[in-house]
Amino acid sequence: MLEEGCFRRVGGLKDVNFRARVIAASNRDLKRESEAGIFRLDLYYRLAVIQIDIPPLRQRGNDVLLLADHFIKAYGIRSGRRDISGLTPEATRAFQRHDWLGNVRELRNAIERAMIFEEGNMISTRYLPHDIVTDLEDQSSRRTHMSVVDQDAEVHLPQEGISLDEVETSLLTQALSHSGGNKTRAAELLGLTRDQFRYRLKKFRESNIQRRTHSKSVQVQYRQPYVRNLRSA
Repeated sequence: MLEEGCFRRVGGLKDVNFRARVIAASNRDLKRESEAGIFRLDLYYRLAVIQIDIPPLRQRGNDVLLLADHFIKAYGIRSGRRDISGLTPEATRAFQRHDWLGNVRELRNAIERAMIFEEGNMISTRYLPHDIVTDLEDQSSRRTHMSVVDQDAEVHLPQEGISLDEVETSLLTQALSHSGGNKTRAAELLGLTRDQFRYRLKKFRESNIQRRTHSKSVQVQYRQPYVRNLRSA
């Protein structure tokens, strides 16, 4: 039907032509699954005419705040809570830090829940789901701890010198590895904003700087098991 643009009814004797557009969506990598024999490869190539890749909410930066504002207005009209106008600064930080594994549905549910219980005219962290608030508290705790030990942490430059570009590239790569590819978390590990992290990553990719094994042995000494955060100039 997809190939020829026609079909035959059950018990019919002739083909029926039709015109239609088929829109298919999936949260899986269908190409990889088709190559692994899980999804039909021929069906994949029949469907894959125009592909639109939509990144998950956790990779879309401040889009979460735009969507939150939309849901606040929409639910405010539906429920009569037009007095709620937005998020408190703390709730805003919590939304930016959260991973949103449930994507837009999770965000919508969190907004609706908070607006049902909220007593003021701004959504605070008081009525947000526990995991969203916990993510913010954990991040705050890590930053406080790092700021304490950071005063005693030192990184020593080897006598033979070292390439700053390679060090920065290595740290960016390690941060992505530790965060499972989550750029927001990777930026936090390096003390950067998400935009600063993306700028640095893009800069090195455009320059085609590749990681390579150093022939020299780089000795970095620590007095504490933490490295000073790499901050933007």
